[in-house]
Amino acid sequence: MLHRLLLLLFSLLASFPLAAQDRPRAALAPVGSLDVTTAQQVILFNRLQDRLSTRYDLVSQSDFASAQDEVFTSLTAEECTEENCIRLIQELLQVEDYFHLQLVRSGQDTQLTLTAVDLDKRQVRSDYCESCDQRELNQRLDTLITSLLPQVENDLQAEMEQDLERQAAESRQQQEEKALQTLRELAQLLQRSAAQAGTAINRYRADDSTNRFTSFFEKQDPKLLYQLGEVYRRGQGLDSNRIEAFRWHSKAAERNHAPSQSMLGYLYRNGIGTAENATQAASWYQRASDQNYALAQFNLGSLYRKGYGVPQNEARARALYRQAAKNGNPQARKVLNWLAEQ
Repeated sequence: MLHRLLLLLFSLLASFPLAAQDRPRAALAPVGSLDVTTAQQVILFNRLQDRLSTRYDLVSQSDFASAQDEVFTSLTAEECTEENCIRLIQELLQVEDYFHLQLVRSGQDTQLTLTAVDLDKRQVRSDYCESCDQRELNQRLDTLITSLLPQVENDLQAEMEQDLERQAAESRQQQEEKALQTLRELAQLLQRSAAQAGTAINRYRADDSTNRFTSFFEKQDPKLLYQLGEVYRRGQGLDSNRIEAFRWHSKAAERNHAPSQSMLGYLYRNGIGTAENATQAASWYQRASDQNYALAQFNLGSLYRKGYGVPQNEARARALYRQAAKNGNPQARKVLNWLAEQ
């Protein structure tokens, strides 16, 4: 008998992975049960195994079964008391800690008993659960585990905190996705109906405590920023807001959008949403004019004719009027005809 035990011990030691040294080894016996379904046994065993594995390197169930079979066949019924059998299994598996869960079902009620045995002591914790579903049984098992192993409670608390953090992150992500989808819909509406978009934008920004609106639209096409600026300038679907109009036209103009550059020149010239500044007006008209934008060419021509923000230059003004007329500005043609009659 001793020879067989030594051979089994040698084979088990040879199969231990080096990583097992990181945590103390422990043995978890199969669930003992009476009138409990196989599914519930598996669920509770897996949960116990998962909880214990945070603190222990559990031997495989096949190694446990081999050791248990060897003990049962090597000892007589009189010798194989619970204490003796557990002690010998611990010796064979070279573990100090041994755990065993027992389940007893009576009607709708379930008793859970968790036993923990180490080299110094044997501890037993029991709980009686009346008409419990699987979720409640899981919670009762967790309570038994933490009452035996306080350090596992810390692990469970850390796991719960991680779950809460994950849920909070998922919730924030869902909220962000929902807000982003709303902003996409606003952008699409802005291209279809300025008045409807203005109403929707006003409602959205009234409830928006973050900077999502600005961050989203700053990344959109300059044409859309121009439309947004016009909604605020004209008061389409919301109260007119010259400062917002100036802000959005500025952002589009800085990205070389000619209509916005021309509009920014107009806002500077008339002091709308900003202080009146003739030099800035001429500068932005010039940038739009360089892109052959007819309205900007006409307005810049008027500045040269009057000497507003630029040196007065009649020839330069006429040249700009001709460019604007060539590019389809009807007002430029009228001015050229009027100048020709003078």
